[in-house]
Amino acid sequence: MLEIKYYLYKKNEMIGLEDILITSGSIKALLLLLSPNLLPKDNLDDFLNNDGIDNAVMKNTEKKFLIIELEKVKKYIREEIQDKTALAYENGIVLSAIESYNLVNAYKNRIQKLRILINNYPSFISNLHKPSGVKYIVARSYWINDTNGKKVRKFAKNLGSEEKVLVNGKIPEFRKEEARKELDRMMWQQYKTEYKV
Repeated sequence: MLEIKYYLYKKNEMIGLEDILITSGSIKALLLLLSPNLLPKDNLDDFLNNDGIDNAVMKNTEKKFLIIELEKVKKYIREEIQDKTALAYENGIVLSAIESYNLVNAYKNRIQKLRILINNYPSFISNLHKPSGVKYIVARSYWINDTNGKKVRKFAKNLGSEEKVLVNGKIPEFRKEEARKELDRMMWQQYKTEYKV
């Protein structure tokens, strides 16, 4: 089970969480309410183990570097955050329970971004350019909002006007593939910028 160390520094000696809980009923009640919800190990394990990536995508050589990056980040969470009892330490700095929770959520967002990039299936919509009256096709992909961890539409690629793009009322597969590759490139660039990869 994941364990977070809380310390109270008094007269240069450390008092463990157990001592604090024994001496303070209100702190004990508060920590008992908060602790199980902060970093539930089973939920984190489930999250890390369930990528939802198609087998065909896993075998795609173009996506191999993304899968390697995903596994590297998951390994870091397992070894440096989840499995160590010293979760409250990041680069030698003691983190509060909320800071530890936020750290884990930040890594979960990062993993979600990689999963979206690996499983990128853009949506294709038709928009109307009001001044000209021309309908055009746009491919869109999602990203993860770092504040709330929800999907947001962030990336778009204009394929051109409907009359130039559509063949028998459908978008040709080669155009969809070109759009997906361009969106993949934009998303990877965003990821590298955000995480200094």
